[in-house]
Amino acid sequence: LEIIVTILNEDDNPPMFEQQNVTRVVQEDTEVNTTIVAREVLTATDADLDTIYYELTATVQGTDGYFAIKGVNNPEIYLQKALDYDKINLTTLLLYAKDSLETNHDPTHTATATINIIIQQADTRAPWFLPCAFLHSDKSVCISSPYAGTVNISE
Repeated sequence: LEIIVTILNEDDNPPMFEQQNVTRVVQEDTEVNTTIVAREVLTATDADLDTIYYELTATVQGTDGYFAIKGVNNPEIYLQKALDYDKINLTTLLLYAKDSLETNHDPTHTATATINIIIQQADTRAPWFLPCAFLHSDKSVCISSPYAGTVNISE
């Protein structure tokens, strides 16, 4: 008697992130296309050895479009649009790792990582007129020499 047994590989393991919470501090004057979070930090693993698909969303209103991932299979987060501290100084991103792109795929397993981005203001120096001389004790204050000129009252 010959018995044939077929073992089906069932997708029973969800993707997993090594770090589920990541925080980065980014300077306001960071150049566009600069990597904010490296691929190695955000790559998920799946015990089923499925291909993992990534999706990035912003949770803070008005912060869409500033950050993006390099591709559907590359979770590296980069700066997509120039930052302005007066418009955005903090945002939270959610990175989803899915083992299928199809919505009707049963079951589709998903893992989520939270990325907190803190924006630091780049130029906090007060404006000053040139020429000027720095105070000896404080290099952030520049004292302008007085200007002199003649203004005719009829002009």
